Amino acid sequence: MVLPQVVWSLCLEIVGARTTTSFIGGLRYHAVRYNTIQTFAQYLFSAWWFSEVYVWSASTDANLAWIAEAKSYERPRLNERPIYLRSTFFMLAVMQSCIHLMRDYDCVELPVPKGASSSSQALRAQSAALPLDVLRNTLPRRGQASLLRCLSLIILGPIIYSLFLRRTTWSWTLFFAKIFWNLPRSSSTPPSLPPYHISLIYRSVTSGFLLVLLWEITNLTFNAYLAQEPLKRERPLTDDSRDPNGSLLTGLNAQRDVPKSFAFWELVYISHRFPSRRRTIFEEIERRDGSTWSQIFTACTVVIKDINLRVVESHKALIQPAPAATATSAVSSEQPAPHLPRLAFPLNDYPIATPSKPPSTLSTLVKSRGSGSQAPSPATPSPLRKLLTFAPSPSSSTSTMTTTLTTRASSTIHTHLPVIPPIITSSLTFPFRTVTRRVAAATLLGGSGTSTSNLSVLVDATDAITTLAVASVNEDPFGNVQKDVVPLIRLVMGTVETVEAWKSDLILLRRQQRHQRATSALNTNPNDEDDENCKEVDTVTRALRTGLKTLMDAFEPYADVLGLGLGEIRRASEITAVIVDERHDESHDGGGGGAKDPVSASANGNGNGNGNREGRGRREMEMI
Repeated sequence: MVLPQVVWSLCLEIVGARTTTSFIGGLRYHAVRYNTIQTFAQYLFSAWWFSEVYVWSASTDANLAWIAEAKSYERPRLNERPIYLRSTFFMLAVMQSCIHLMRDYDCVELPVPKGASSSSQALRAQSAALPLDVLRNTLPRRGQASLLRCLSLIILGPIIYSLFLRRTTWSWTLFFAKIFWNLPRSSSTPPSLPPYHISLIYRSVTSGFLLVLLWEITNLTFNAYLAQEPLKRERPLTDDSRDPNGSLLTGLNAQRDVPKSFAFWELVYISHRFPSRRRTIFEEIERRDGSTWSQIFTACTVVIKDINLRVVESHKALIQPAPAATATSAVSSEQPAPHLPRLAFPLNDYPIATPSKPPSTLSTLVKSRGSGSQAPSPATPSPLRKLLTFAPSPSSSTSTMTTTLTTRASSTIHTHLPVIPPIITSSLTFPFRTVTRRVAAATLLGGSGTSTSNLSVLVDATDAITTLAVASVNEDPFGNVQKDVVPLIRLVMGTVETVEAWKSDLILLRRQQRHQRATSALNTNPNDEDDENCKEVDTVTRALRTGLKTLMDAFEPYADVLGLGLGEIRRASEITAVIVDERHDESHDGGGGGAKDPVSASANGNGNGNGNREGRGRREMEMI
């Protein structure tokens, strides 16, 4: 029973949470996807398999055989008790499938460090929790939720079974039962009274609870073990390969999320905790597609460049004028200048010789109103005359007309339909709301088209490439990293500035939209101010700032040799000032710090003083 669940889970697992902008948008996107059909098929097959094992292993006292017990002179008849029991398992399967998709059980949450850390102890603290700890902390809550779902079947089970499932399940069971037994024609319809006995309902609740608990434990355990750090006996996972760095490069360039995420995670560990393996990255220069460093540099910078591309496209859509605004400006340009007096109304399109008739239809009435002709005759019906109160004057601009119509429509809704605004502001409209945090995450993490994101890849790529670049000061024997340092610094600086400008414009636009809804007296969520806390965007920008700070601390003494100008150094200092302030606050709050690893010690010059100065001097001479 567990094996099919594990096999299907392995096929459906993804890394990263969904990033659709609203609940209804995610539902519309995932409703017809193949993974959704697979999820329902997985749970239905598991429920059927569990029901067969449970029925065939039950005792005779449970009365769960296909044919009901009867006297010797009675003809055999179909037993409805196992039919109802199987139906409850299928109900639980559909319920669990919906909960699985809503809570995103397929998602494997990898630990995301808060920027590049220089302490190996901090890296170990950021690793995934042990599976037993995850089960101990999460299983009681999952078990309680499973019990509540099964208890709901005491009331919902008989109702759903009687209204929707009874005749269908009876006919299907009868079709297979006729293969083995000779059943009378009278058994083609179920009996008049359903088998709602207290013993059967109790058995359906207890067995259903075991089934749901089995599903929850399987999903929870599988995700907990899959999210473990990519280490084997405290060594990188690819160390056992014939070509360790080749296997690592294959994972970095993978198309699927799972191997790619774990490859970048392993690269972070190699760059921080394994100097001997890290040194091989700089020494391997004879590969088919380039040196190991050049391929790793390309794989990491592609991830950062993709952030730039997505943000730039989204920023263009934010700052460019809407089509309606463009059309308004075009119309206004054709009108006379506002400081010139209008001598006469524009000419009418209808023939002058034709005698005018009083408007009799709504279209002619509105046309006469908009063309500046005389007011309608008193013979106009009163409903049409009431509609004229909503029409603005002919001299109004398009923007004024839009504002006027919106204000009048809002007042009309409040006057004649006072129930609409409370419904809009209530939690009933939550599935249709777009939150700023989800919009920002969908754009930055690349989930607007694929509906899934991988925050750990963005952070790990930045952390790994900056740490490797710093380590090359003392560990690169050929000087291949030197030419890539300045492009990396400029790429990180440009990405941070682009993301920050886009984020500020996005928040400003969302505030304007909320203000427009507030002025129209149709407020949406009153907690909209809290959705501006874009945690995913802040996590990525913090990782970029921290990586830039690490690079500048290591390579600022060689700025003239590398080609960094004073303006770029000043820009980098302004970008990393936030990280400096945060570290200053943490040092005041925390008191002391742990020991640093050799990478940070050699980069910052705070460790072995003389040895680091000699190494830097030798490296500077090589660069010159």
